[in-house]
Amino acid sequence: MPDKIQIDPGPLSEEEVHKLTPLVGDLARRHPGLLGLRLIGSAIDPEEALPCGDLDVSWYGHIDATSGDERVIHGAALFEYDGLLIDLARYQWSDFNKIESTCLPAAVATRWAHPIWEREPVFSRARQNLRPLLLDRDWLKRGVDLELRGIRGHLDRWRNPAARPAIGGNFDLMRAWGGWLFLPFLAAVNFCLPSGSRRGLGELRRVSERLGLPWIWRELYSIMGADRPDRTQLLDWSQRVSRLFSRAQAQEMNEHLPRTKLLLRRRYYVEGIQALLARGQEAEATRPLWLAAHGLHELFGATPDAAEAEALVLEVRGTLGITSHGDDVVLPRLERLSGIVSHLERHREHLIESMHREALKHCT
Repeated sequence: MPDKIQIDPGPLSEEEVHKLTPLVGDLARRHPGLLGLRLIGSAIDPEEALPCGDLDVSWYGHIDATSGDERVIHGAALFEYDGLLIDLARYQWSDFNKIESTCLPAAVATRWAHPIWEREPVFSRARQNLRPLLLDRDWLKRGVDLELRGIRGHLDRWRNPAARPAIGGNFDLMRAWGGWLFLPFLAAVNFCLPSGSRRGLGELRRVSERLGLPWIWRELYSIMGADRPDRTQLLDWSQRVSRLFSRAQAQEMNEHLPRTKLLLRRRYYVEGIQALLARGQEAEATRPLWLAAHGLHELFGATPDAAEAEALVLEVRGTLGITSHGDDVVLPRLERLSGIVSHLERHREHLIESMHREALKHCT
């Protein structure tokens, strides 16, 4: 390991490079099994930028789970380093030693993501090895078929109440209704990176329209209830979320979320929500509001503010029409989601041709 770490700046500013380099050096020295770090998200695509922007970095390799390094041992962490908000997560979507088995969204994301540091050329080599696959129409066809089968498989499993994730979590049915089953796939067909939780609905609109399928984002917005709250409700929810976060910071209520993390969460969600509302993107603000409200509900526990947090969560759920994971709520939505899959299956040749055209533009 050289004493001085050098990172490939790519789209980063000179100031960001100056601040990020010591962090990369510290991670590299503390974790010999760490093989590479790459940059994704709004740093790659400025259209995705919001106030309180974070640098999305994913790492590849092996981490000692006993190291005590909170930035990596849990697989994902949001933290501040020298004024930069870092969203650091483990890359887990494919095995670069088996490059042909890489799923379609991971292949496109790897093509666009920028390697900022590599102990071994894991990301750079993967980009090079994926290039001929992305230009192979038959490989794209298999990838499209696998993704559509995977989406339908999720929907079929959720017909069984015992297989449904608990309401309120980040990876629950709200995530699916909000388009997260579809966004990575549609973004891949569009040959672009999917965005994070704050901008995911806006990205869903963008990729659907680029494919000439604007009805998909409208249908998904309707399924998740994003078209139900009016601007007055959203502003009220945003202000209540902000107040509750402020109280949580003042009281340092949860040992798992000390003051620094509370501040980061408040900045990340509240400022993002406010920015979307300021742009007139009311429907897009429902997803981060849902996440923020549920995060607060879990945070307050049995404290005096728990009742207010609980009331906010129930109000958000009720307005969006997501009051439970019972059959009466879930099954009608699954039918509508299955209808989207059926349409995509019928028009798979259009999707394959569209992706092949984009691959020829960006990989030759």
